[in-house]
Amino acid sequence: MISVIIPCREDAEECAATIRSVRDTAPEAEVIVIDDGSQVPLAVPGGVVLRRVYGRAGVAASRHIGATLASNPYLFFLDAHCRLESGWYEHAVERMKSTERTLYCATCLGLTPGNMDIRRPDREYNGASLQFVGKDTATGEMQFFEGKWLPNKIEDNAEMQCVMGACYLIHRRFFFEIGGLRMLHSWGSDEPFLSLKAWMAGGSVRYLKPVRVGHQFRKATSYRSKRAALFFNKLASAAILFPDDALKHFSSLMNLHCKPPADLRIAREWLTNEQRHIEVERVLGEAVFTRSLEEWLERWSVPRFWP
Repeated sequence: MISVIIPCREDAEECAATIRSVRDTAPEAEVIVIDDGSQVPLAVPGGVVLRRVYGRAGVAASRHIGATLASNPYLFFLDAHCRLESGWYEHAVERMKSTERTLYCATCLGLTPGNMDIRRPDREYNGASLQFVGKDTATGEMQFFEGKWLPNKIEDNAEMQCVMGACYLIHRRFFFEIGGLRMLHSWGSDEPFLSLKAWMAGGSVRYLKPVRVGHQFRKATSYRSKRAALFFNKLASAAILFPDDALKHFSSLMNLHCKPPADLRIAREWLTNEQRHIEVERVLGEAVFTRSLEEWLERWSVPRFWP
């Protein structure tokens, strides 16, 4: 009943280990791998669905492609460097049967290249808050539309603002009803974008504690992401989900704080070129959203970030 979707770019060894982990713990799960333009094409075991992207689609679009290829009603998004515990499949199916309009965040167990033992994680994470505009506590830099790890543990099935940790489950039908992740470039912002859309469409974002996923965190990736793409994803998310006054203020604050300015200019050019798709997404939102951004702020007692 679950399709596991794994985007991968230049990470063949870890992707193979992730596939083994899924199959060892849940042989009944469908496994779909999106090879996002790796220089050396990925090879996968028999029975694994493989789709190769020529060029690059990015993480979000790769997840959307995988969701389109999925033959099961439940989607489980993983990164290409994850490990799973036995029993996750049964817990996930039981929970997914109880609701069709919930985006679930599993327990994320922090691993590193030097420690991929899920029994000895460096840290345990349970979802995130959503920060629209605010300073990064580590660097002091202004951040926009970012998930922030929750500092304290929460109860199973507790509602949260934002998924994070590369271990998310959602009904396939609901994923496409809210537009999925087709609009985003490269990497970044897919967690807050999907989380906010799920809530605005009358759903919820919740913690699925019994499903525990080891996720490798690393300081460098096997690929590079253009900073302009990160800026584009924030601007596109705001253009689709925010009211006009909030969008204008958000955009003006990005002008003040996002560096380098050349990358922000590129992002705005991309946004102009994508305007036809932005309009399609906005109309989709008008059709399926039953709640507004202001209602989200009220629900979580978050002050407005625009005048």
